[in-house]
Amino acid sequence: MKINEKIRTLRIRSRLTQNQTADFLDVTPSFIAQVENGTAALTADMVNRLSALYCVPLEDLISDNEECLQNADDLSGYSVDNLKAIADVSRIALNANFMTRRLKANKVL
Repeated sequence: MKINEKIRTLRIRSRLTQNQTADFLDVTPSFIAQVENGTAALTADMVNRLSALYCVPLEDLISDNEECLQNADDLSGYSVDNLKAIADVSRIALNANFMTRRLKANKVL
């Protein structure tokens, strides 16, 4: 599955509109539509921000792995400020999970 398809699927499963996603990324809703249709591309920063918002590891979002699509949370009803706070907390959780895996792999934990 291509990244634009994953982004669309995660947005829909998270019950966010294109307008809400656009507000979160500070872009226009038409840009989000173009991204989802594969006619425009996100910047690396935008992909990183969406990864955090949907609590999906970046490597899963950009790879062929589709398992990340199974755990979408309902984010509808949150303000843009709340979505940004959710993304910040999610980024911390993703980083902690990554570090735990690395430490276990190196037999530090």
